[in-house]
Amino acid sequence: MIALAACGLLLAGVVWMTVSIMRQSDSAVAVRVRGALARRLEGLRLSRMLARRGVAAETYLDQVASDDARDQMSACEGCAALVRCDSVLDSPAELDDFSFCPNAQVIDSLPRGCATAAANDAALDVAACGRRS
Repeated sequence: MIALAACGLLLAGVVWMTVSIMRQSDSAVAVRVRGALARRLEGLRLSRMLARRGVAAETYLDQVASDDARDQMSACEGCAALVRCDSVLDSPAELDDFSFCPNAQVIDSLPRGCATAAANDAALDVAACGRRS
């Protein structure tokens, strides 16, 4: 009976260690995926659109699931409204019509004001921008 209990404890310990290792591995993968998404975002008009709309890239990456972010970046890359997008992004005027953007609804749903604040204040409290922990 004691041997059976010891085997049960040993098995529980092995399961716990395996789960711990898997979680660490998942965390490392998540960090690499986020880094790759951040690098991809930097080269897209989507990054400029987020900044223009007052949404920090960090906020975007924190609030949008990785698969959704990939889809949105692909939509940006394949967008048919590039001329209009460039015109809006290069214009100094404040515009409210971003309906041409395939990602407008997502951008509208994100917390605002962080991109501008982050650019002006290096000590910005990231929690104030809606970052999830």
